[in-house]
Amino acid sequence: MNRLMCLLVTPLLLGGGVVSAQPSWDEGESFDDFREEWNVWAESLPAEHRMQPDLRDAVERFNDDRDIELNEVLSDYPIFIFSDARPWGQDWEHIKSVREAYQKDLDRLLGVVRRPYLGAPIPTFDDDGRSGLGLPSDWVTTHSLDSVSPLRKASIYLRADAVYLAFNGEQKQAIDRFRLLEHLRQGTLELPGKIQCLVEFAMRAMQEETMVELVEYDPDLFSDTQLAEMQSIMQGHLAADYGHVFAFQQLLTHEDWRLQFHSVEFARTNAELRNLYHLAAKTYTDGYFGELLPMVMKPELDTDIPLATLKRQIKVQSRIFDAMMIDLAADPAIQRMPEINTAMVKHLSGRDASRFVPVFVDTGLWRSHLGLMHRYDYQTTNRIVVLSIYRHRARHDEWPASLAEIDPEVLPIPAIDLYSGEPLRYALVNNKPRLWALGVDRDDDGGRPVPREEDASNPGWNWFALGEWDAMSDEQRAEYDGDIPILY
Repeated sequence: MNRLMCLLVTPLLLGGGVVSAQPSWDEGESFDDFREEWNVWAESLPAEHRMQPDLRDAVERFNDDRDIELNEVLSDYPIFIFSDARPWGQDWEHIKSVREAYQKDLDRLLGVVRRPYLGAPIPTFDDDGRSGLGLPSDWVTTHSLDSVSPLRKASIYLRADAVYLAFNGEQKQAIDRFRLLEHLRQGTLELPGKIQCLVEFAMRAMQEETMVELVEYDPDLFSDTQLAEMQSIMQGHLAADYGHVFAFQQLLTHEDWRLQFHSVEFARTNAELRNLYHLAAKTYTDGYFGELLPMVMKPELDTDIPLATLKRQIKVQSRIFDAMMIDLAADPAIQRMPEINTAMVKHLSGRDASRFVPVFVDTGLWRSHLGLMHRYDYQTTNRIVVLSIYRHRARHDEWPASLAEIDPEVLPIPAIDLYSGEPLRYALVNNKPRLWALGVDRDDDGGRPVPREEDASNPGWNWFALGEWDAMSDEQRAEYDGDIPILY
């Protein structure tokens, strides 16, 4: 929306009881102009329509003298009991007393979370009081609220309340909490970007994990209809389109570069700016990007080769961005080689590759996020199938003998391993269901998991395109030998 039009129209719309449309960042519009439009919109929302700043206040109410008083009789701080207690873990016996102590605050939080917009303004450089360039991505990150933000804390409390309600015989209210979690999760992407996307991923995973934990602990806890509602939430996750996150972040990246290229005082060889990006590039030491790293780290920093112009950086990054968008919509099970890999070889190979280190760093970030997107969709797909197994039991009073036996409306998606393209494996062992996926090595090991070090993430969740897997040595492939247990 044109900035002047936004300033003129918003008060009129609000005066008539109509909330103006959320602004979009148009190509060619400066970040400062967009931020001004956004803040006019956010700050003019009626209080009953926006979560901020009341969300922060509602979460902070959980930290006061009651925490100290209750701790004298509990085995842990109430805040941890309220957020972490589960019937299958410790401190569950205290959850009722803690919940009663914070009931009014929980009710207040529920009211705030039901509002339609997050409605947080983007801070200006003067507002955040930090030194340095004050990059647009920094301002947006401050807006988006990170992993210790009120958004994340509120989601923890909602999940805890859902667990309590489910085991207190209030399953309908528990489902309502999961719906509120969904609303809060979507609010994280009100202003899209890399950090917001990662926060949304984490909230999505915690929400799904809690649902599955509940039914695995007590298969009789929810009815078939209620399990179907949980499945519906997860299906919505698979349908999410993150293209707008990529597009918004591309605009942010270009704005960051403009500020860096024009604000950093550097010599004829861009020494200071090249040092900044080379330092960031060193974080990519593994896999495909690790192999490309020497290409962009040479020649040495003290040589007389400058970074390419800002115009050329943006041109090359835009071509690689188009490749990333293709990868975003690709089928990981049949993809021979990610388009982003091909685009990097095409546009970043050669004697002047080190002139495009900013592009390399930005691409590296998104390549890792593409892997995360595959992983979260992979997990969501598996969990939908898990719930279908429990739905079959709820309908027929017995476990399915095979996945093919499950009614089509109960299993709403193909039970396919997204990484291998093969059907998920299922068996009844001692009259208990087992479900597993083939994982990245794409062969059936009978459900035997991929070995991993204690507290390390399962290496089987890593994903390689077919061409990348074929190019690996036998020794490298051996690190991923095994399956991914899903339901055991």
